[in-house]
Amino acid sequence: QGYTGAMGRKLHAGGSGLPDGEPLPDRDPELGTLDHFAINVEPYDPETARVYLEQCGYPPFSEGMRYGADGDGYSMYLRDPEGNIVELKSGLK
Repeated sequence: QGYTGAMGRKLHAGGSGLPDGEPLPDRDPELGTLDHFAINVEPYDPETARVYLEQCGYPPFSEGMRYGADGDGYSMYLRDPEGNIVELKSGLK
């Protein structure tokens, strides 16, 4: 399953890397090569997590149900203090 990542790069979900025949994404030394990294967390209440993250100065910029390496689950994307994109991903309850 493919999807467009937060930085506009086409990604392949499921932990298998890029599909056969898919070209490597362009690499920009200024932007780096990391699209995002995911942290697998216990199921959480999205509203409570959103309010907490906003109060701490890290508002999510994208969230919802998504398919990923561990299957379907809810995820939130935000930027850490160094500007990296972090995905907080939980499986289904």
